Amino acid sequence: QYGELLDWWTEAQYVVPIGKTFVVEDFYTGKRWNMKRTVGANHADCEPISAKDTATMKEVWGGKWSWATRPVNIMVDGRKIAASASAMPHDIQSITNNNFNGHSDIHFLNSTRHKDGLKDKNHQNAIMIAAGQK
Repeated sequence: QYGELLDWWTEAQYVVPIGKTFVVEDFYTGKRWNMKRTVGANHADCEPISAKDTATMKEVWGGKWSWATRPVNIMVDGRKIAASASAMPHDIQSITNNNFNGHSDIHFLNSTRHKDGLKDKNHQNAIMIAAGQK
């Protein structure tokens, strides 16, 4: 049920590099969708792969886009990694046929916000839930 707790700066950013596709599993509902890391240095900026993935993601957040954080696990290359996701499309968009106008954020242990370089408490709390530490 729980994911590995990988530090963003020393491990997670290398396990989920820019260009990598992976499966996101919502911790509470078990719903899954595919995403791709498209940009991001302080945390992973990601986009749903298809319109179907976008629809599943939106459903998890109650049918609307939101900055609210949720604990998730990332399935990539046979690993399950604890993370936190929000579902608000914003800024740079790479995938244009997925009904998602921009990218959304996925944080890992010790990752930080782009705007000020600080850790986001809500994301870090959700990561600990996904790792079974709370």
